[in-house]
Amino acid sequence: MKTNLLAATAFTFLSSQSLAQMEEQFGDELLAGLQTNVVRAQLVPLQKAVFSAGISAIVEQIHIQEGDVVERDTLLLSFDCDGIQAGKAMAQARVKSADATLQVNRELLKLNSVGPLEIQLNEAELDIANGELAAVDAQLKHCQVRAPFAGAVTQRAVDAYQFVAEGEPLLELVSRDRLEVQLLMPSTSLAWLRVGSDFSMLVEELNTAMPGKIVRIGGAVDPVSLTVPVFGKLDQRDDSLLPGMSGRVQFVTAEFD
Repeated sequence: MKTNLLAATAFTFLSSQSLAQMEEQFGDELLAGLQTNVVRAQLVPLQKAVFSAGISAIVEQIHIQEGDVVERDTLLLSFDCDGIQAGKAMAQARVKSADATLQVNRELLKLNSVGPLEIQLNEAELDIANGELAAVDAQLKHCQVRAPFAGAVTQRAVDAYQFVAEGEPLLELVSRDRLEVQLLMPSTSLAWLRVGSDFSMLVEELNTAMPGKIVRIGGAVDPVSLTVPVFGKLDQRDDSLLPGMSGRVQFVTAEFD
């Protein structure tokens, strides 16, 4: 009973005080009991993107550096696409030629100078030319890489003027304003753990405790480790929090082995 009361009291202070402050105020006996009743946790981004080259081309310019924080739709990287632009001009010319031929032959069909089969072949040629133009337009969409969401550039794998092959990694972008608390709980905790359960996480890199709530519970228990993945969200937003930071989580009335 004394241990449970101390743990509950400790949580009240953990939501607003650091572990060092608790140690000074409550002493070693309380901390020893509290540290055996905690779970390791890590901050993970809700959104993460590893960009790969959609075309084989030379990197024309890199507009960001590793560590930069960017807004959504920011231009990150651009390729030299002069060759693809030239291919588009040729495809447009083929479309124009096939369409002109089709229109002339349709008029000749009215005079019985050509047959229906020739019209069908002209229509097929126009469809092929339009398909080639659409394929070139699809390639042009990969000439620029833009941020699909606001975040921080955590990795840059290429340099300007470097040739990259299609599928080669370019950049990595992670969201910083939407971080989750990820932890592995003992499977026995499913007896009391619920979505909405309150907790406090001591972020060790900042030596600061922050309150939060559980938002999702994994759908399966690992049969080897007898653990279940659990995800939480901190109640407050703090720009000093970074993906990958870790710490310890304490639940309000949790008591598990």
